[in-house]
Amino acid sequence: MVTCKDIRLIINFIKDKMDEAREKQMEALRERRPFSHVEAGIQEGKIIGLYNACIIIRDTLKEYCPELEKETCEEEES
Repeated sequence: MVTCKDIRLIINFIKDKMDEAREKQMEALRERRPFSHVEAGIQEGKIIGLYNACIIIRDTLKEYCPELEKETCEEEES
C-alpha cells in the first residue's frame, strides 16, 4: 500500500527532476548566446508547464493524503 510518505517522496523526486531539467535548459541557453526572445519564451513556457504539472500532481495527491498539506512546491522554492 502506498503511504503519504511514499507520495511525498514521489513529489520531491519530481521537483528535483524539474529543477535539474531547468538548470540544464538555462545552461544550454547561456551557452547558445545570442538566442531569440521567442526561443527564450518557449523555454520559459516549458519550465512553467513543468511547474504547473507539479502543482496539479501535488494537489490531486493531497485529496488522497491530507498530510501532504505541509509539503508544497512553493515552500521548496522559497
